[in-house]
Parts: sequence; structure tokens; C-alpha cells
Amino acid sequence: MKPYPILDLDSARHILDFSGGRDELKSLGEVQLRGAVALYNMINTENIGLGYLADEVGMGKTYIALGVVALMLRIPANVTGHSGDRDRFAHGHHAGVSFVL
Repeated sequence: MKPYPILDLDSARHILDFSGGRDELKSLGEVQLRGAVALYNMINTENIGLGYLADEVGMGKTYIALGVVALMLRIPANVTGHSGDRDRFAHGHHAGVSFVL
């Protein structure tokens, strides 16, 4: 399998928005974007080919993992979290370009 090309942060910003457009989440969103890009690049580097994701509780590991999938598929996505939307996501009632957890 041919690896995906290495991705830079600016290119990833055109694909992903971890802040969901909310100013108060811009800082955390940037951390999550950097994590998603780093993991994506590790997985897609021929001499590495794998990666692991570990950080403090509440930093968004699930969002980062979903972001890596979106980067691999090149799906523009807003990766947001809102507890009121969790049931809708679990039952498949979500927009095609947003991950709602």
C-alpha cells in the first residue's frame, strides 16, 4: 500500500476545524490539530507506519482519532463535541461533514 503524502498544518487547517467555529475552543483545537497531523504523518511514514496517542484526560483523543480518519479521507470536517448531540451521533443522525460526539 502506498503511503499518503506527508501533511503540513496549513493544509490540514483547510480540512479540519477542531474548534467547531467557537473562539473559546481555538487554543484546544490547535493542540488537537497538531496531534492529528503528527499522528497522521507517523502512520504514513514508511519507516514508522504506526503511532500511538496518549495525553491527559479531556484533551480530545477521540476527536484527534476522528480527525486522522478525516485527513486520510480528505473529508472537510468540523470536529465538535456537544453532549446534547451524542445520541444523534450514536444513531447516525449527523451531518456528513461533522463529527459530533
